[in-house]
Amino acid sequence: IAKIENASLHAREIVKKLMLFGRQMPPQKTGINLNNMVEEGLYFLKSRCKKSGIAIKLSLDDRLPEIDADQSQIYQVLVNLARNAMDSVRSQAVGSERKVLIRARAAEGQGIIEVVDTGPGVPPELQNRVFELSVSRRQSTGLGLFLAKALVERNHGTLSCIPSDRGACFRMILPGGCN
Repeated sequence: IAKIENASLHAREIVKKLMLFGRQMPPQKTGINLNNMVEEGLYFLKSRCKKSGIAIKLSLDDRLPEIDADQSQIYQVLVNLARNAMDSVRSQAVGSERKVLIRARAAEGQGIIEVVDTGPGVPPELQNRVFELSVSRRQSTGLGLFLAKALVERNHGTLSCIPSDRGACFRMILPGGCN
């Protein structure tokens, strides 16, 4: 019951943030421990992965700087990217490798989160357009990549799709340090 209550409160916060986004309100920045946020964000998704035969792996760097960002916005982007990755590998044939890797690491005082999957990947013709509002490869729920990128950029970060021979890799880079 407590988990359902927490999920409901989180959903209320997401709706509130989306309404604020529509009115172009500035993010409410606080110090974020990315490792904790990744673990919390994936808590609810792990059971879905297990039921679908998807292996989810975390690789967390204990040297991550504290990030100055709006936790609800960054959390929602992370969950959206993880769900997209799960949907992508779920479409793989039974017996094929179905993995999602979430990496959180530090580089040059920044926090980096990568969501990597073993799905079909992003077609080369969409690599440069994947964040456009008009581009969608499937029926989507949640924020969508367009809004995810906008939320990351409002927190002075970047979100990119990294070309890969196999699967997809989305990289979110956030500035370290609290102001």
